Amino acid sequence: MNGTKQKRARSGFPASAAQLDLIEDLARALARLIETAHYGIYHLVGEGNASRYDWAARILQLAGMGTPLARAKLADFQRASTPPRNGALANFIAANSLGIRLRPWQDALEEYCATSHR
Repeated sequence: MNGTKQKRARSGFPASAAQLDLIEDLARALARLIETAHYGIYHLVGEGNASRYDWAARILQLAGMGTPLARAKLADFQRASTPPRNGALANFIAANSLGIRLRPWQDALEEYCATSHR
């Protein structure tokens, strides 16, 4: 494990934003979805969207760190694939058709940071 990953692991904060969806939120949403007997593919994600910069800035703020943060452009990173410019998922069908909504990502992140073992 490199130094950056070791620091992340010790900090109690996740290595990626995708890990921030709280299992309890997702479990409740899945249970509600199962109870509807509606079948299909649903995106079950926290309300709202954020860039990687937004995620990182909020995590640093919640951690009480005054670490400078700079925005980066996708073009600055060489990759074998080309990710979409906006890869945010929306809880559209589950929310609008079935009334299943997860709490805003900011609330989930705040709880995660407050209850993680640092």
